[in-house]
Amino acid sequence: AEAQEVALGYAITLKSVDGIEPRVSLLKKQIMEGLEGTDGAEMYALARRIVRACPARNDACELGALFNWVQSNVRYTPDIVDRDTFQTAIRTVELGAGDCDDSTVLLSTLGAHLGFPMGATVVAPPGEDWAHVYAQAAVPRENPQYAVALDTTVDGAYPGWRPRGMERRKDFWFFAEDSEDYLRRRGRNIARVG
Repeated sequence: AEAQEVALGYAITLKSVDGIEPRVSLLKKQIMEGLEGTDGAEMYALARRIVRACPARNDACELGALFNWVQSNVRYTPDIVDRDTFQTAIRTVELGAGDCDDSTVLLSTLGAHLGFPMGATVVAPPGEDWAHVYAQAAVPRENPQYAVALDTTVDGAYPGWRPRGMERRKDFWFFAEDSEDYLRRRGRNIARVG
């Protein structure tokens, strides 16, 4: 990946990514940057500020607060023409803009800082290649039973809403060795909300 400086001095990654596994791997790398070092400390503090009005241990309130904050503070902005762009969670916050990859990284980073097992769902409309990604959280945190979709890039979406009419869907979990069957391997029947 080559790093490029944009006018405001923020580094972004421009990359051609073939297939969903390399894309998700790059998203996970961006999330890990948001969990460590100075960026991690800032994201840790931001996650706690966002949910401070929620009752303790209230997963629905916390996920709703994260979802609403990202939807209100990050303008959906598509990638550069003919290039996939990827940015860390802190860059998305600083720029106040990003696409579905960037919102997935931001929500997954914030959720992970609150102890949620986080993942992503990649979807493809009929006859098209993989076209869209959104975050998901396994809840309840302590004993995950189901996944809640968190797609902040679509007007009218809410926690649990999923795009309809998709021909294919693949789930990934960022903090599991084998993300294919994360909840199923934990002895859970994966029920989806939305």
